[in-house]
Amino acid sequence: MDPIVYKNIVDALHVIHLLGSSPEQRIAAQNYVEEFKTKSPINTLGPYALSLIDKKNEEIIRHFGLHLLEFMINSTNAKTDVAILNEISQMLLNYANEGVKPFFEEVVFIREKVSSLLAGVIERVWPDNQPNLLENVMQLSNFGEVQMEISIMTIRSLLQDTSNEYTANISAERRNEIIKSLQDIITKLFPFLFKLYDNCYKAYKQAPQGDPKRLLFERLLIVLLETGVALNNNWLSTKFIFQYEFVDIWSVLIHEEPLRMEAVECLLLLTEQKWKSTTISMQSVKHFIDVFGANCYQILSKPLDQDVLLDEYDFHKKLCEVVTNFGMLSFVRLTKNDSEHAEKYLTLLLLFSQHPSLTMAQNTFMAWNVIFRDTKDVKPVFINQDFFEKYYKVLLDVCSNKMIKELGNPENQQMSNNPTNQFSQVDFDTKDDYSQHFGTLRGCITVLVQTITLLRPMLALEFAYQAIMAVIDKNNADSDSIKNQKLQIATVQSQTYLAWETASTLFEWILSTVKKPSENALSALTQLLQKLLRFSSTDPLIHSRWVVCLEVLDPVYNNNKDALDAVLQKLFAEMRFRLPREANAPVNALCEDTQSARKKCFHAFIHLCKTHSNHLLPNLKYLVDSSEKLFKEGELSSQEFILMCEAFVLISKEIPNAKERNSFLAYLLSSHKQEWVGNDITQIVGDPGLLLKLLEIIPESNPQQQAALVAVKQKMVHIMMLFVHVTKRLVVSSGDSQIQLLLAEYLLEMVPNVMNLIRTLHLLYAPQTQQLIDEKNREHLFYVGIDEEERLLGNNCFNASALSDTQLRVYHIHRAIRSIRTHAYSLMGFACQLCDKGAQFWSNPQMFNLLGNSVFSHLDDMDNKDTKALLSFVSSFILYCPEGLYDSLLSNVLVPYSANLYKRLDAQWCQLLAPERAARVMSDEQLRKETVYEKILIELTREVIT
Repeated sequence: MDPIVYKNIVDALHVIHLLGSSPEQRIAAQNYVEEFKTKSPINTLGPYALSLIDKKNEEIIRHFGLHLLEFMINSTNAKTDVAILNEISQMLLNYANEGVKPFFEEVVFIREKVSSLLAGVIERVWPDNQPNLLENVMQLSNFGEVQMEISIMTIRSLLQDTSNEYTANISAERRNEIIKSLQDIITKLFPFLFKLYDNCYKAYKQAPQGDPKRLLFERLLIVLLETGVALNNNWLSTKFIFQYEFVDIWSVLIHEEPLRMEAVECLLLLTEQKWKSTTISMQSVKHFIDVFGANCYQILSKPLDQDVLLDEYDFHKKLCEVVTNFGMLSFVRLTKNDSEHAEKYLTLLLLFSQHPSLTMAQNTFMAWNVIFRDTKDVKPVFINQDFFEKYYKVLLDVCSNKMIKELGNPENQQMSNNPTNQFSQVDFDTKDDYSQHFGTLRGCITVLVQTITLLRPMLALEFAYQAIMAVIDKNNADSDSIKNQKLQIATVQSQTYLAWETASTLFEWILSTVKKPSENALSALTQLLQKLLRFSSTDPLIHSRWVVCLEVLDPVYNNNKDALDAVLQKLFAEMRFRLPREANAPVNALCEDTQSARKKCFHAFIHLCKTHSNHLLPNLKYLVDSSEKLFKEGELSSQEFILMCEAFVLISKEIPNAKERNSFLAYLLSSHKQEWVGNDITQIVGDPGLLLKLLEIIPESNPQQQAALVAVKQKMVHIMMLFVHVTKRLVVSSGDSQIQLLLAEYLLEMVPNVMNLIRTLHLLYAPQTQQLIDEKNREHLFYVGIDEEERLLGNNCFNASALSDTQLRVYHIHRAIRSIRTHAYSLMGFACQLCDKGAQFWSNPQMFNLLGNSVFSHLDDMDNKDTKALLSFVSSFILYCPEGLYDSLLSNVLVPYSANLYKRLDAQWCQLLAPERAARVMSDEQLRKETVYEKILIELTREVIT
């Protein structure tokens, strides 16, 4: 070794690390050191490295010496440079034994580097050239705490480097050689590691708090646990971890706060391995439950300390993962062999299910579902054993508590002090993250509740019965206490609503699963029905959940038609539900909550009509007449009456005689069809000016005429909606050709006015029609609707009540145009579908001209959103056009239409992607409109392609 060169190296290292060095000096020093390292012969670097790593030197000098050794190791060939590698290994062993400083004086990165270099040498020369090298490393642990740590970290690095077959520094062939050699010495390696665990843990526990010795052994145990993590790899059989009692020490260490996260990580990785029955004995599985289960139970049984609640959370989540992983691995084996240990495990799993965390709840519910699913073949041994009976009701109770909506919502201030919400603030960044997780959680709960119901139907029914009775009694008590107070309406976050939502949903899941309840169950459900029928609420949200309870009691209705009649009568009355303050309000002015509550009644009524249509058949005409009477009196809205008509259509399917079914349909629809072809509608659908007044786009100065136009608009929308909904219901649910012929006949009579209406709607975009509209209103009235715009911008929480009067007027105009246009296209589509090849619709020689002058008219003037809406009719037109008309009609219509469509897309995409457009500086409003325009164009393009 040249002393001058050595001095120059030390000086250069000082310059590199000295804060006062200039950039030029630092670069020159780095170049000198690098040149020395790369250009000197490898066999001459050893003496320099040995001198540099002397413990008397500064850390930066020693670290470079170790770096020089690393360069030598990486630059050697294991086959040709054996002597150099042997020299380096001996140098490192001597340095680890005598060259490092005492534990509290030596820096961590020096200890880490020495162990890394030792592992690197082992990977090159052991065992072929130095068969005792690994044992020599293990023996280092006898010479002091620093040496023990270096020994453990070397083994850890070696295990980590062989755990992945794609390790960069080792070839696959060499990796396999090392693995085989490691497998040969497992009987030495594992006892060695366990002895270190045992000795270090005893020394750790004996040292008092604050004693430096305790910190020393804490560090050694952490390194041992990191080695334990490396033991869980893809080549080392899991049985050795059980055989050499690593599970025992890891399970004990979960009680030690500084060590618990590393300890539970070892256990977690262990349960992520495949526990094959050929390698993991049943005795090992039981031992895991005895040792880990007992220690885990001690931790969970402690009351939750609010001061350290969140600090404990990550640790508890890891424990939960260990428990759920184990259940998916080995629980079935337990059920076949040992119910005592199965019960121990289930008790532990239940404790985690009861934890306030929703994340842990989901993991445990998934485990419960796997347990139930995987134990189908061992039901006599497991499902019907006495010890398991106690879990069914407790699990239903846990499910009921965890499925409460808003529980865990990090943005719900009313529940901010709830532990579940505190945990959710850790787990979920936004409400969307929470909502996605909660949806998955509810899915798991649904499966679990239905599975328990299948296994223990009486118990589940009793639980559901008690849940509904509890919310009814609580609601009545609350009502009594606020009789003299101002009426308070529940919100989706209020406790009363959440209790009703939870109980009614659980009731729905259980009732839908029980197919044939016992006589005792039916008796209890009938009593519950009587209590439900006596219940009343003026709160829309509570009212909706009450209706759900009535809707799902089909088992009672199947056996008790008097009960069914009572419920139908109750629902019929509740369809007129109103808030007290809305007693005299027009039906179209009812608030959204009231409309939603009423709609729930209609849907429940439709459901019962569908499931009990035969029973209702004798009262069909009475129901129709009563509904029409309520509609004409303004008690039912147009949409509500149409929902009733859908119910009547379902009942009419039970009419045995085809002629009578047609007569009923004619009774239901003929008057509305006649109104559609009447003079008032015929006049308006053909006149753009009148249609603009009807839509309230331009004013009508005569109040009487304006009122008449409003009435006609309501009638038009009502008739189109009625025919669309009824036709859809009949076409989907009925294969009756006679009914379809009658519908086709009605549609043929309606088509002329429908075509005129479509043509006039298209004409609204033409320049000559636009001139009729005040210029300042044109853009607003024919731009995208406010609600559509919010949807396109990704805002799905549109609230019409927050709009100004001007915005609300524009919003209603857009909705009316959309509704009329959509239903007109639908009616044309149904005409295409139902009118057969020989009918007047397809055989009309003027069909091409009629379509060209109506549906396909004024295409150049239409905007993209309306062009996209037209595609719904085009699809039906193509699908149902008779084959014989492909050349004479279909191609003649589609060729110019397609050309117009692609010309539109080409021109608008070119305009949108023009460089000068991208370079523009836009205001926020301009940018908003640009974004909406682009998204509509994307939607249109996607629709055309599909």
